[in-house]
Amino acid sequence: MFREVDAGADYSMVTDPWVLFPESDRNAWFVYLMAGPLSSVVPYFPHPQILVGYERLNVVRWHSYERFRRLATPWTPSSDPTTSPD
Repeated sequence: MFREVDAGADYSMVTDPWVLFPESDRNAWFVYLMAGPLSSVVPYFPHPQILVGYERLNVVRWHSYERFRRLATPWTPSSDPTTSPD
């Protein structure tokens, strides 16, 4: 489960599901409940945002959307840019 938030808002506002941010202030996805591999959540984002955040040990951790998407992509030998085809 995730929602759009303002990454610059206070911890209490970002983590409170009842706080709705104005559309103009929404710049991040906050993932507040997830189970399974990262790759399972990325297809559900309706559109990219600047950041993706999650809470761990009562601290919100932010990552760029592109980094999150890259980490969520399963590695395959054909997707490794350091290898060359035979």
